[in-house]
Amino acid sequence: MKYIFLFVMVSILGCLNPAKKENDTRSELTGNTNSTYSDSVQIVKIITDFFRAFDDRDLQKIESLTIPSTQIIHNNGITTNTAEMVSIINEAGDWYPRTRHLSGYHFYFGCDLAVMGVTNEVIFSLPKKKVEEKYKETWTFQKINGEWKPVRIAYSKLTADKHSEEVK
Repeated sequence: MKYIFLFVMVSILGCLNPAKKENDTRSELTGNTNSTYSDSVQIVKIITDFFRAFDDRDLQKIESLTIPSTQIIHNNGITTNTAEMVSIINEAGDWYPRTRHLSGYHFYFGCDLAVMGVTNEVIFSLPKKKVEEKYKETWTFQKINGEWKPVRIAYSKLTADKHSEEVK
């Protein structure tokens, strides 16, 4: 698995036309701004549509936005593919209402690969309280038959305000 990640990173660096987009600020883009901006808009739409489908449990939409081999690395380290994730969603019990806010976008494009980082804040409405969960996510996309498709989604839960190397 680490070799796949290394391959993706080497591929991106090998044909890199670096572009960065933060908080939807077009002025942060460099390189070919029109195509990079267009690609970043497409990718943001895919992510937004994915989470809308996820929250609505629209399994067909999730499958249409991903490819069967899309790897989803969850905050607990477990990896699933699209079919496994769809099955988990389908078999899930109660689904608490939620609101979601995506922000802090960071885009890096090169050749037919793109990496997008995003902050994902979710507020679950439980019967007697609201629970807020924050995640940092990294999505790796590949252009397949002219369309951007996520090939790897990794996220981790924000559990601290700052990083430490202390062993507890």
